[in-house]
Amino acid sequence: MDIKNHLAQYKEVFDGAEVKEESNFEDLPDGTYQMRVEEVRFEESKTSQKPMLTWTLVVVAPAGNINRKHWHYRSIADDKGIEWMKQELANAGMDVHGMDVTEIPDHLEDLLDRILQVTIKTKGEYRNSYINRVVSAPGDVPRDELPVIDDDGIAF
Repeated sequence: MDIKNHLAQYKEVFDGAEVKEESNFEDLPDGTYQMRVEEVRFEESKTSQKPMLTWTLVVVAPAGNINRKHWHYRSIADDKGIEWMKQELANAGMDVHGMDVTEIPDHLEDLLDRILQVTIKTKGEYRNSYINRVVSAPGDVPRDELPVIDDDGIAF
């Protein structure tokens, strides 16, 4: 398929489409969530071009936020960032003990579909998220049997 020819037939639609200035996207409120790892990859920051580890997480609990996405970014441009990355990978269930740092990209796929406990906190103008622990790994507990978490992060 020639993508340019395909797009050319939509020129009038594209030209006439309005672009909304404000996004309807709202951040998840501060709190503790259970989130499924949808994707985790190394990439460069769009603004600074510094390396980072990017997590795409999908809320599985509490019920009021199911299927909402959260992106967790870890800059790895300095020693402190590498230390944080190692802790987060361990918290997500990766066996980092004795692992060579250059082996990490080969093991990121192992994190997919794990259910993690993630806390989101806002301090002033800064919003942070923390990967706390593994709730379950693929094959541990069927997703429909996970505990239901209320909006205060309490299982019932």
